[in-house]
Amino acid sequence: MASFAVLATHSNLDISIHRGPIQLLKSLFFVPYAENDGTIAPILGVGWTLNYEMCFYLILACAILIWKSRRDLAAVCLLLAIMVIAEALPRTAISSFYGRPIMLEFVAGVAVFHIYRAVQVKRAVRLRPVLYGTILVSTGFLMWYEGTQFNQPSGTRLGFGIPAVLLALSVVLLSKSGVSVPCKLPVLVGDASYALYLIHVFVVSAFKHVVDRYAPSMNASGLLGAASVVMISCVLAIGVHLFLDRPMQSFLYRLFILKKRGTAAAAV
Repeated sequence: MASFAVLATHSNLDISIHRGPIQLLKSLFFVPYAENDGTIAPILGVGWTLNYEMCFYLILACAILIWKSRRDLAAVCLLLAIMVIAEALPRTAISSFYGRPIMLEFVAGVAVFHIYRAVQVKRAVRLRPVLYGTILVSTGFLMWYEGTQFNQPSGTRLGFGIPAVLLALSVVLLSKSGVSVPCKLPVLVGDASYALYLIHVFVVSAFKHVVDRYAPSMNASGLLGAASVVMISCVLAIGVHLFLDRPMQSFLYRLFILKKRGTAAAAV
């Protein structure tokens, strides 16, 4: 909504973006559509990943209804079926979007979960040196990959997906081995990462259109400007997490979970 309001009142910003009510509704209900430049993304550009997330949540919900005891296998089969069907259908924004190889990363996520469950704590402890090394190599590769021509959602995900999966697997296995982050601040930033992902684009845009004009020394492409963008984005994200996300989560938990448990207990 914030992106829509800004674009609606500033017609000079990003002419490639559709900004009508239809696009707003599609963005709010996670329906992929193509922009003027052919990019498939909602009004808030980084929200394209949320379309995939919501799709997977829907797939998992259907999998639970279809085969609850093996919902992971059912979810993988449904996801692969969607990809095959999307490839067979005529090229539209929706079929192109859900036929991309990035969908396979959800399958990899399911695999990471099963590997995590299968590895015993003692083995995870013995693997600590390997896990630390994997984290360093994977992180280095991903940082390099961000600046290459291969970093395109519509392109191949093989090079990007494997290091990301290894990084995620190494982190969760280190956690299982007993390794934890002693400093609370990085953990808090991690808890606020969802808000940070959505908010940082506004901070970058503010620097690009306002700060860079009146304070060139704070250019976002420079070291001082980039550091300021990171710090401001983190502070805002933590604020949203503490004063919006957490209260909302608590409210929904009381409304749906506790109320449901109370109703079930009363019935018994």
